[in-house]
Amino acid sequence: MVRIGSFLPGTDAETLFRTLLTDESGLTPILTLPAPPRAESLTPDTARPFARYRVSVLKAGYYTSADAGTTIFDGIRSLQPIYLVPESMPGAMPGGDRT
Repeated sequence: MVRIGSFLPGTDAETLFRTLLTDESGLTPILTLPAPPRAESLTPDTARPFARYRVSVLKAGYYTSADAGTTIFDGIRSLQPIYLVPESMPGAMPGGDRT
């Protein structure tokens, strides 16, 4: 399962945006994520001309994997590779979340 959380503008508060399932190859469908208009990146007074999301991947028997925050810009295709580590690999993920 892939969970995508969005961050509220100007804060670090995260809300669940979407939950997806992968196919047998581990890929999700292509998803368009909202972001502020590209033109805002040309204005120096704009606080944040991009959107922030956190992508978390959960699978039984693997450590949960989450990125530190994915930045999305309007009109730019972004790919977020996530690698899962089996729980059977001792010491592979010190302090990792066992989901």
